[in-house]
Amino acid sequence: MSNDPREVHVQVFIHPGDPMGDYHFETSDLPMGKDNFLYFHNCDHNGLDVYYDIQPGTNYVFPEKKGNWKNEAVWATSQQGCPTSEPKPNWGTFQAKDIQNSGKTLVVYNVNNKKETFWYTLRVTNDGGTNYLPLDPGGGNENGSFRNWASLSIAVVGGVVTGSLLTLGVQTLMGS
Repeated sequence: MSNDPREVHVQVFIHPGDPMGDYHFETSDLPMGKDNFLYFHNCDHNGLDVYYDIQPGTNYVFPEKKGNWKNEAVWATSQQGCPTSEPKPNWGTFQAKDIQNSGKTLVVYNVNNKKETFWYTLRVTNDGGTNYLPLDPGGGNENGSFRNWASLSIAVVGGVVTGSLLTLGVQTLMGS
């Protein structure tokens, strides 16, 4: 297991008022389901650093890094339904870590240490934080049993190969 978080990127396309929704995600780093639902796999890393990159064509940004910016940028909960107000306390498994690129990139650290579904709201603004546009996709942490199954599979395959080699060795020694 790597001590560093797995780095993944999610492109955020914002189009407020569009009949198809105010935003959509695109990524080749994570599986994505209906309604921008992301399935987070840390691939044996220490969690994930998720880079949400707002794409050109809009003047929306994540909150400025001042005051309570981490709790302004992302709200997360393990309770069903995307948060419409700041949870108290904000869920510790999915938290803002940094804002980069003049506010166009939000880095969120996802601990992802067990398999669970969760809900979150990314908050973007185009007026300095007076108003926010909520982006509320939801997600699934897939590393509860994911890593365990991968390790078990490797152990089973290794055991089969070792057993086969031992059988062949014994047969060779006995002249069979």
